[in-house]
Amino acid sequence: MATTRKQLRLVCQAAHLDAAVLAGFGPPCVIHFCGHIILPPGSQGRFAADQEDLVKATIGEGLERHSVGFGYGSLAAGADILFAEALLERQAELHVALPFRREEFVEISVRPSGEAWVERFERCLEAAHSVRFATEDSYLGDDQLFSYCSGTAMGLAVLRARYLDGPLLQMAVWDGVPPAAPVGTAFDVVQWRDLGLQQEIIPLPAAMPASSASAPAAAPPASEGLHRVRRAMLFGDVKGFSKLGDRDLPLFVEQILGRLAEVIDKFGDRVSFRNTWGDGVFVVFESVGEAARCALEMQATMAQLRRQGSDLPDDMALRLGGHYGPIFRTRDPVLKVENYFGAHVSRTARIEPVTPEGCVYVSESFAAQLTLEQATRFACDYVGNHPAAKGYGSLPMYLLRRLGDEIAAL
Repeated sequence: MATTRKQLRLVCQAAHLDAAVLAGFGPPCVIHFCGHIILPPGSQGRFAADQEDLVKATIGEGLERHSVGFGYGSLAAGADILFAEALLERQAELHVALPFRREEFVEISVRPSGEAWVERFERCLEAAHSVRFATEDSYLGDDQLFSYCSGTAMGLAVLRARYLDGPLLQMAVWDGVPPAAPVGTAFDVVQWRDLGLQQEIIPLPAAMPASSASAPAAAPPASEGLHRVRRAMLFGDVKGFSKLGDRDLPLFVEQILGRLAEVIDKFGDRVSFRNTWGDGVFVVFESVGEAARCALEMQATMAQLRRQGSDLPDDMALRLGGHYGPIFRTRDPVLKVENYFGAHVSRTARIEPVTPEGCVYVSESFAAQLTLEQATRFACDYVGNHPAAKGYGSLPMYLLRRLGDEIAAL
């Protein structure tokens, strides 16, 4: 249906017809939802318990008016769960993103509002079409996991609407107070607005938020010198390297590793870290957009080398996998440099081995963040759930390409 709509839109342009005639062929609306945590009964603050019924009714009316069929967001007590329940009631797809371990999330973002919300959380989670975690490990007092989680949900909503060629909207229960930090409902609202995307705000009277509804009073801190940062990562290796003899290795270092290094060098201090072993390459960036550009330029360089010919085997080709997530940054006692560690590094390494030669496969969190950062420069085409290397499980994967480039034949 999405392909048909795109073709019909081209017909309308060629025939000078108003594309509004296609409105009846449109898919349901995709939303990103967010909002404030509700306070327990008897507490005064931003989202008081006695406002629940009004907010619930407004959410239901909005979902009906926009014909919403897909919703992406988290599942904190209050606005999130109200959105989730309303989506499920209208048999829409609910896609949940949680920032860290389920049990810990409940203690921080659900139970403080009352035990009834915990039961509602469990029902929604059980009925959700999909559930994702920023990390399946602990919170460790790391608030950026909330914003990473929200960014992933927002990006996935954009990707889904683009795939369906359908309408996209953010619905937010917000008191209108500007963000004081890069995390929370206000920050999500501003980030979406800065993308120029459509929003619908369900207002709340402005008030001071209750401290118990945001973060635990005594979250266990991360070790000194070891804290999470969000980074884009690339892992690559060269098909055919293991068949090279010693006579070929100097040529490989010069003609392949040397040329790939020239590409990485062009990004200067935008590269947070680089490493190599044999034919393996690991590169870390702060920006997903820079990582995407570097990956595609490395593939273009390899393609050029193959066209020009060399004394190395003709079938040598580069595989690249990309991922974006929270990882630990600390000084490596062996390498004596700042290095990066964590489960998301391992996840990146599991994508590359199942990537076709000459391609760049990226995770859905990479694709989601890239959509928010560089929506006009790159495209990420969903290629399905693929079994990752070394028994890591199946992961949704996307083919990275520049907008305007034809989709590679896989």
